Amino acid sequence: MFCRWFAVASHRHAVHSVPRRLLDLRRPLSKVSPSEADERLVTYEVVLPDDARLAISHNYEVANIRQIMSAPSQLESTSLVLAIGLDLFLTCISPSGTSLPMWAPDPLVPDTLPRWTCLLCVP
Repeated sequence: MFCRWFAVASHRHAVHSVPRRLLDLRRPLSKVSPSEADERLVTYEVVLPDDARLAISHNYEVANIRQIMSAPSQLESTSLVLAIGLDLFLTCISPSGTSLPMWAPDPLVPDTLPRWTCLLCVP
């Protein structure tokens, strides 16, 4: 499986997804040449950008994150990400960059399904 994004914890109690290309060791120090642009390389920066659009924990805080785990889900091209700290945060992410907290309304689940029945299925 090829990893395109990395899940990292920030000092602001959030979980961010960092694109793999921002961590590529071949990033040029100066302006990107056309051949490097073809490889989708970006200019090296000392500090990774703190972009709120990359936060997969949305506006929820996860205090003192100790561990981040991920696993494939049963849905096509989606993964589950669990952040463990003082709080637990579970979300489902996809390559398109969309993520949805597990307690939010899910477009794949019909509105007629009572959500409390999902608790009965959890062992």
